[in-house]
Amino acid sequence: MGQLRKETKRDQEAWNKEKKDIWERIHQEDKQSLEEAKKIIMELHKESHRRRKWTYAVGGLLCLLFVLHLIFMR
Repeated sequence: MGQLRKETKRDQEAWNKEKKDIWERIHQEDKQSLEEAKKIIMELHKESHRRRKWTYAVGGLLCLLFVLHLIFMR
């Protein structure tokens, strides 16, 4: 009976260690994925800001040209 308890305890400790290692690996992978996602989001935000800036600049220029056209073509 004592031998069975020792084996059970040893198996339980081995399982607990394996479970802990698995959770640590998953946590590390999640942390790495989060960092990669943050980098991608920052790059997309920068690209979006750059495009928005150019869109507003071109839109403003077209409005100015339209107003000048209305003024000088009358």
